[in-house]
Formats: sequence, C-alpha cells, structure tokens
Amino acid sequence: MALGRALSSAVPVRLLTGALLIGAVLAAATNVVEDGFGVEEAFVVFALLTGVQLAALVGLAVALGVDVRGPRRFLALAPLASAIGVILYVRAGGPILLGTWCLAALYLVVTRPSR
Repeated sequence: MALGRALSSAVPVRLLTGALLIGAVLAAATNVVEDGFGVEEAFVVFALLTGVQLAALVGLAVALGVDVRGPRRFLALAPLASAIGVILYVRAGGPILLGTWCLAALYLVVTRPSR
C-alpha cells in the first residue's frame, strides 16, 4: 500500500491500494478462522478474498504503469511480481515476495527525487 501512495496520488491507485489492504486483512482473518479454529467452510471465503487481492495487485501494477513516469515506472512490476508470488506460494512464493519488496524498497530509495 505504501508503494502505491509513494508513487502516485491518482484515484485508481488509491482505490486499489485500499482494496488490497482490506482484502489482505480480511483474508488473513479468514485464514485464522479456517486453519486456527478448524472451520473448513471458511476456505471458500478465503479463496474469494485471495482472488480480490490478486485482482487488486494486477490492477495496481497496471495503474502504476500508466500513471508513473520516468525510472520509477519500473516499480509497477512489484505488485505484479507479488501476484505471481502468491500464485506460486507453495514452491517459491515466499522468496519471490521477499526479494520483490526488498528490491522495490531499495529502488524507491535510490531513485528518490532530490528536493
């Protein structure tokens, strides 16, 4: 969420980052109910919320790619790589997510506009 707001104040970016935040929090809570309390029926809700997160990540990547100019446009790939990491979570998602966001943070700092 911070990446989107750091790069753009456009309405689509703000809406998508909000949807991503809400979807992630609700999916995490649903996952606790499903796995922690053994409520198997919560899996359907968890899967739907994960789909919301994936759609928001892809949408955020597109919105940032359209709205951001210059070398920071490259950072639009971070949400897209995150969506790929979520899909591949079983095998390689954790390292993909960690590497993506560490590189995005470093790139954001290195390409900071001078004041």
